Amino acid sequence: MDFDYFYGRDGEAFQFLKVVIIFFESELFQKLSIESKVLYSFLLSRADLSFKNNWIDDQNRVFIIFTIEEVKEKLSCSHEKAIKLFTELDVKSGIGLIERKRREEGKASVIYVKDFMSTFNKNFDMRNMERKTSYALEQVYNVINARH
Repeated sequence: MDFDYFYGRDGEAFQFLKVVIIFFESELFQKLSIESKVLYSFLLSRADLSFKNNWIDDQNRVFIIFTIEEVKEKLSCSHEKAIKLFTELDVKSGIGLIERKRREEGKASVIYVKDFMSTFNKNFDMRNMERKTSYALEQVYNVINARH
């Protein structure tokens, strides 16, 4: 195949899937498979759409519907693989990035996509950050003054 180049801003004309970079940088997410990281990205994208369509439960949580069939189609994988990827992300058996709630027979489960940054936000120490920032600024100030 002979693909053409992008010219100017042509690349902005497409819909893109956002894959969270912290999934590759943080030890917390290192054990997740690439496929489950991509699936989470699809789920996160769908959660954005659900929010826009007001798919919010009585506790003000955004929920989505994303079936095994959709996973199979989007990721070109088997039924077993799709189940394994959901399991890898699930709160009951995996890392806890999604929570699935079964509904009545014949209906797809409701999925709550959980906030991947919430653990970091809870453990973030603003006072320590302020000390590090002020120390760094002080060092920069000292270097600048030493030059003059």
